[in-house]
Amino acid sequence: MDGIRTQADKIKNWGALAYFFWLCWWAISFFSWFWKRYAAHELLFVFDKQENRLLFLDFTNHYMGGKLAVSPLRHSIYDPTVQLNFYRQLLAPQHVDVSQYCQVTPWFFLYMVPFGLFPIEISYLIWNVLWCTFGLICLDQLVRYLGMKDVKERIFLCAWLFGFYPAQDTIIGGQNSWMLLGLLALYCRFWFESRDIACGVSLGLSLIRPQYFLFLLIPAIAQRRWRIVAASFSTCFILLFMSGLVFGFDTVINYPKLVAAVDSADWAVIPWRMVSIRGPLTILLEQKLAFQISSAIALLALVAFFFMWTKTKTSKAALLPAFAATIVGMLVFSPHTHVHDLICLQFRLF
Repeated sequence: MDGIRTQADKIKNWGALAYFFWLCWWAISFFSWFWKRYAAHELLFVFDKQENRLLFLDFTNHYMGGKLAVSPLRHSIYDPTVQLNFYRQLLAPQHVDVSQYCQVTPWFFLYMVPFGLFPIEISYLIWNVLWCTFGLICLDQLVRYLGMKDVKERIFLCAWLFGFYPAQDTIIGGQNSWMLLGLLALYCRFWFESRDIACGVSLGLSLIRPQYFLFLLIPAIAQRRWRIVAASFSTCFILLFMSGLVFGFDTVINYPKLVAAVDSADWAVIPWRMVSIRGPLTILLEQKLAFQISSAIALLALVAFFFMWTKTKTSKAALLPAFAATIVGMLVFSPHTHVHDLICLQFRLF
């Protein structure tokens, strides 16, 4: 029996090693492709000959926000004409007649101000290196706290993370999902350490994704961790107040109305590609109706998770699956979830 078990362990170890090398190969292949496209200036902007229009990554929208935040036009940052004129200046001498409308939260544009100090291609690299490093370090600190002390396991986690397509998609698009991953890891670790103020600040900073912030706020309210709630609301207030000073308080107050209108009617949000419940609903139904139904489902999910958390015990054994379920739930039931946000599924390691 011991011999059979030893043989099975050897096969398992060799299988794990082969899988590790495959992940490394996949990650290295991705970065090789990424660098080749970046060096050839074919990543940030690509001309689609079939549709006769210029395509550009989400990062260009973020970059635009950082530049406009310090310009005289900052109070009109959501004006389509202002956004189009910015792209015309950025892409000159190439001419564009249509731009992708950007409805990102105004407080996220504040994060982008330092990145607007550099040329866009340099800024794109700095952005990815900074937030990939942040997300990886925060997740590593969390899994170490949860008991993953083995260096080999953590190296495997790193290879797995960079071989995970949503993580790669985040890098390509210059999205902020690596930042979100890091904030989630900090939020969970500070929760377990009872560092409520730091936990609340981490939660408040995740307001860059309001649809996820609401789901992550539920545990603190249901468990009556009022210091976390107070710290998160204080952080949110600071972000909103600073955004009001920069972009105008009318812009901040009217933002929910604007984003609801854009999300329910503008095909630039690509709702049929969403990986939440809204994706299949948009394929089957009219876009506005699909948005309304998915928003209603999200509200019902928030109520369901609230009751789940009121019944959740405070032991780590009970909290870990509750956090995992909440994170999966926010991705599935949110009315706005794209594939790059699935990087948060790394929390299945719980």
